[in-house]
Amino acid sequence: MTKPEAIWLIALSGLFTAWASAGEGEWTRPFAAACGPVDASRLQRNIDDQIKALKVVVVHEDVERYSRSRGVQRRIDSLDAVAEVIDGVETYANVKQNGQQIPHATQITGTWSFGELPAFLQASREALGKVATNNFCPVADGDGLLSSASFHFNADSQRWFVTVDSKLYWLDFSGEIRISPATGQVASIRWTSGEPPAATGIAKIVWTVYFKPAEVYGRTYVLPDKAEYRVVHRGDWVDWNITRFDVVGRYGAQVSVNFGSNFGSK
Repeated sequence: MTKPEAIWLIALSGLFTAWASAGEGEWTRPFAAACGPVDASRLQRNIDDQIKALKVVVVHEDVERYSRSRGVQRRIDSLDAVAEVIDGVETYANVKQNGQQIPHATQITGTWSFGELPAFLQASREALGKVATNNFCPVADGDGLLSSASFHFNADSQRWFVTVDSKLYWLDFSGEIRISPATGQVASIRWTSGEPPAATGIAKIVWTVYFKPAEVYGRTYVLPDKAEYRVVHRGDWVDWNITRFDVVGRYGAQVSVNFGSNFGSK
């Protein structure tokens, strides 16, 4: 059994299941000067609202899976599913692989994960209690500026783990949260693991989730927009996923889902 507040990846026969995938480019680092305080309590309330929102919406997830070895990149396949958060745990329905119905998500092999976005947000929120308010610094992001702060969790905090050949390894990782300096809303969160034990064959794992406001039946929620997840293996081998989210309704509502749609990308 896993702790409900933990994030996990599952590996089947040495093949990693992954939630989403992080791009290769590193984020622009914060400027050296002009750091300043933020309203930490407002930021924590905003994250609380995001966690609550995930429990009342139904989200379509469109996943593209890729791999690169020896400089050759290939697209593996595409997955899509409808996700709901029930009792704090994401559940999947109408799972498809390359457009073909899959009876259950656990039947998908390769890079596929059961990552808990509410737990991802909750752990990041708790980390803010360890971040001094004047640690937020301006950082270039697209055409504008965001405020950025970093945090760290040791492996013994048991927040994130990977299993390889049925053996579990807790991850040491650093995080970065970026917020709008005007509204205090979360724009993105990135987790970067330390180097796991050599037995895993992994050099590092990077998980980034981007957020944006979305209107659902007249109410606006700040919800996941895109997630990127990258597993860098020891040697010249990288697996990554890109997941795009589209809100299709509120939990308990009658919702019509068109899986043939080409959902917009970030």
